[in-house]
Order: sequence, then C-alpha cells, then structure tokens
Amino acid sequence: IAIKRSQVARRLALASQLCPTWIQSCMFALDGVLPSEAVIQAYLDFLAEQISQGVQLQGVLLYGLARPSLQIEAPRLSAAPAEWMQALQARIVALGLVVKLSL
Repeated sequence: IAIKRSQVARRLALASQLCPTWIQSCMFALDGVLPSEAVIQAYLDFLAEQISQGVQLQGVLLYGLARPSLQIEAPRLSAAPAEWMQALQARIVALGLVVKLSL
C-alpha cells in the first residue's frame, strides 16, 4: 500500500498531539548499497519540515540491523557501518532533535 508523504505528515502531527512521539528509523544496506544521499536528504528534509510546522517530536530512534532478519529479503540486507550511522545521527541532531542510536 502506497502512503503519500502528506498522509504520513498529517498522521505524525496528530500522533504528536496525543502522546510523546519518536520517529523510528532503521537504516541498512540493500545489496551492499546504503541509502543514497538523495534519499537521506529527503528524510532529513521531511524531519525539518515537521519541526518547522510545529510538530512536537521527542526525537529519533535510529537503529540498524542488530540480528539476522527473518524477512525473505534477508540475504540482501546488511548493517550500515557504525561511522555512517554516527554521521547520520549528527545530521539529525543538527536539526535540533534528540537521537538515540543503537548499532
């Protein structure tokens, strides 16, 4: 099911009004390729947009693959390097959000 960005933003804003809300973000490589800079920038832009619109986020729970996946795509998935995850954490923190990083 495809969900539009506007729907996600609307639901996120509502959730944040009702209870403390954290964004869960799992990052990994697919076929050995990490998310592109364009994808990461779109993710950061979305977070920045929510902040600028007054959405009260508690922060981001940023994590990678800590154990083997049980999904059918598991052989194609691999963990992102710790340095890459820490660099992404710093970029999210620069937006003004708390980030809890689990490697």
